[in-house]
Amino acid sequence: MDIIKWCNDNTGFVSAILAALSLLLSLIAIIVAIRTARLPYKKCIKLYPTTDLHVFSNPTSGKVCSEIGWLTAHAVNLGSRNVTLTYLGFCVKDRKQFKGIQKISKIKETPTGPGMMTPTEIRSESFAGEDISFWLSKINKGSRVYLYAKDSEGKNYFKRIGRSDRIMQNHSR
Repeated sequence: MDIIKWCNDNTGFVSAILAALSLLLSLIAIIVAIRTARLPYKKCIKLYPTTDLHVFSNPTSGKVCSEIGWLTAHAVNLGSRNVTLTYLGFCVKDRKQFKGIQKISKIKETPTGPGMMTPTEIRSESFAGEDISFWLSKINKGSRVYLYAKDSEGKNYFKRIGRSDRIMQNHSR
């Protein structure tokens, strides 16, 4: 009973509270509408690596050895629009002598990964173990190696896969 009486006596205050609540709800509705309108233009690329190992027995010593046969960079378009990749592969960032991004390129083959990707499409670029070891031997130990993709709009995508010295160490086992 007291609440009803207070509201009847203070109609201006109650109107101000109701107006503020309606402004808040309108603002939330505008934000939701903008986010919904942007959904068809969402761009999202996920990167992940795979490694093929070659296991063999050394005929002279009889020891079982393994080496990296191929490193493969995969890119998945998780967005809702087409994305054109201009580069897909690996890159190195050197902390000591930072010169930007050093891309690892194929020595004997032409790249096949770049191109237009539709939503849910997967692109892959495989690098031979010899190519990876050649490029990693030319850089400083401790440099970070990343999966790297660049699209036609200039956006860079990175995923760290390890340090160059550890990758070389695993390659020579």
